[in-house]
Amino acid sequence: MFGALATIYCNSGHLKTLPIKLKGILAFAGFLLIILSYFLFLSATPHPSLWTIIPVFGTVLIIIFASSQCVTGNVLSLKLMIHVGLISYSLYLWHQPIFVLTKLKTSLLLSPEIQFLLLISTFIIAYVSWRFVEKPFRKTDKFGQTKIFKWSLGSFIGLLSLGLCCSRISSFKNIYIQKIWQGMKYCNRRVTGIITKRIMIMNVNFLTKR
Repeated sequence: MFGALATIYCNSGHLKTLPIKLKGILAFAGFLLIILSYFLFLSATPHPSLWTIIPVFGTVLIIIFASSQCVTGNVLSLKLMIHVGLISYSLYLWHQPIFVLTKLKTSLLLSPEIQFLLLISTFIIAYVSWRFVEKPFRKTDKFGQTKIFKWSLGSFIGLLSLGLCCSRISSFKNIYIQKIWQGMKYCNRRVTGIITKRIMIMNVNFLTKR
């Protein structure tokens, strides 16, 4: 919704009438809103919620008013920032599984050192993903819509088959383990019963002899 409103405003012609200084102030205000949300948002902060408007509105301000004529626009035009922007979608896709799976595997709170290493790893994987997957697929001369559709369909079928196989294997393992456990319990009962019976017979014989 905010993106649509920003597009309508940019096409309305009002943007050209604003002073350059005011544009710079609004763009910088958007940057501050994004930074502010980093410190305001806690683990208990509901998201998405009304609080989400803060970084979203800040982003909209930057998109509309940032340009090469203001400080915010110049900072965002640096080569480093441009490269981060190029791989931003890959960063978005990879950061969640990398951090979540690491946390699930370790079952511990991630230290700042581990988080830094994971962040570096995310950037490396995101760059590789952008360079060898995302960027080639943008070339329409090599990957047309038909080829992309075939690749997507093939990937979907492959992943679905892999998921079903893993599910079957997991179910088979659970059933197999349950049967082994039941067999062990049965053997344990049998052995315990035999030993108990032998002890009772020995006690009876001992008492009879006395």
